[in-house]
Amino acid sequence: MTPKLLDDLSQETKKGLHKLRVINYLLRNKTATMTDIAKELYVSVPTASKILQDLQDGGCIQSQGKLEIGVGRFPLLFGLNPDGGYFIGVDIKRSGMHIGLINLQSELICADYDLPYMLENTPEALETICREIRGFITRHGIQPKEILNINVNLPGRINPVTGHSYSLFNFFGDRPLSEILSSKLALRVSIDNDTRGMAFGEFTAGCTKDMEVNSVLYVNISWGLGLGIIQDKQIYFGKSGFSGEFGHISVFDNQILCHCGKKGCLETEVSGQAMCRKIQERIRAGESSVLSSIVHSGRELRMSDLISACAQEDMLCLQVLS
Repeated sequence: MTPKLLDDLSQETKKGLHKLRVINYLLRNKTATMTDIAKELYVSVPTASKILQDLQDGGCIQSQGKLEIGVGRFPLLFGLNPDGGYFIGVDIKRSGMHIGLINLQSELICADYDLPYMLENTPEALETICREIRGFITRHGIQPKEILNINVNLPGRINPVTGHSYSLFNFFGDRPLSEILSSKLALRVSIDNDTRGMAFGEFTAGCTKDMEVNSVLYVNISWGLGLGIIQDKQIYFGKSGFSGEFGHISVFDNQILCHCGKKGCLETEVSGQAMCRKIQERIRAGESSVLSSIVHSGRELRMSDLISACAQEDMLCLQVLS
């Protein structure tokens, strides 16, 4: 994809938005005729032809033959050029990260799962993310000029429009985290909330891919508790980009302080960290578990520990889970 086309797509102009809509349409439908695009954009066929030509000149789309119909002239079919550019996705977990590369047709090219990482709100932890991304690019022989964007999914309050993270790596004053990462990596970087990313992934390529649904609620129960909302086939961000902070609704009168600063949040009883807290308390009170040695050693329990213990049918973990 050419720099000129990238610049067009990043501008919130009518021309740029039309081109983005064509790309989104082709992502959903794989191929389209010029008439299909004209109807989708509510524009004339000559205008649709100009938009498609610009996208083709920019290396984003390509001709994919003709649509064979019963009579008349066969119309040309257009589809995304899989080699027109690549996207890197980075999924940050509390104790690990995943990094993957997809092409313009949303096909997974390569991925590294469960890279070692401990999530902390420190400059060192942020630099580790950058180092792992650079390492991924080098290991897989990816040309930086072919990377259209890197998106980093993080837990917590994220405004993807402004690029600000308000829960993690929020020590740069008013400067957006996406801008900091772009500067460090010398590539375009965006950020978003991890649960919203999961919801969008399931909606477009997961369990609802072949279903006729317009709206979806995705509940993410991991270390925390989050909610991803798809409304009328669009991600719902909320007024400030903080939609889905489901776990921070005050529900319980338990006087347990949540990391958000409030007491009694839903997440204090329904989440991976709540499970860890309860298991640690019961082990320290004398109950036995396959996790006893970890707790008595002083190391904090992780989600992977809980999953492993439940797989071994550890009674204490199963009781807490139920």
